Amino acid sequence: MWKIKKLGLLLCCLLFLSLPAAGFCTDTTTAQEPQTVSVPLTQWNSLNSQINQQWTIIAQQEEISAQLRSKLNLLSQNSTEQVQTLTTLDNQLTACKSQLVTVQTQLTTAQSSLTNSMQVLNNQKQTLQQNEILLNQLTAEIKQMEHHASVLQRQRDMWAVVAIGLTGYIVHEKI
Repeated sequence: MWKIKKLGLLLCCLLFLSLPAAGFCTDTTTAQEPQTVSVPLTQWNSLNSQINQQWTIIAQQEEISAQLRSKLNLLSQNSTEQVQTLTTLDNQLTACKSQLVTVQTQLTTAQSSLTNSMQVLNNQKQTLQQNEILLNQLTAEIKQMEHHASVLQRQRDMWAVVAIGLTGYIVHEKI
């Protein structure tokens, strides 16, 4: 932006330096009789045309200077808009980076939670397998105890029949 301003100032300075120096070299001494110079008409006409050409060149240079000033202003405005856009984009980038850090932190936390959950799940699977083994063992023991109980009941029933038979035999013999 400063380069553009410096370029504009340099162009303005060059324009003012290129102006004819005729108006700047006036005599500042007190009143003397005006001096007159005799010049042939052809030289006068040539000098007059050169002056007119110089005035035309000055007008063209002033027009170019005005165009350059307007272009410089336009560039300055565009530069200001671009700086504002760049600042806005930089702020958005900073916000995105902040969000990225937050998301990365959340992902790390989620990964840690997932790892812990997997460990808990594996522990629960092992406990479930151990409980299943214990259940099978208890089921086998219950079946064995039921079998033992049914054997004991049959033996008791058998002894009851034997006792009734003996009692009936003894009672029948005594009668």
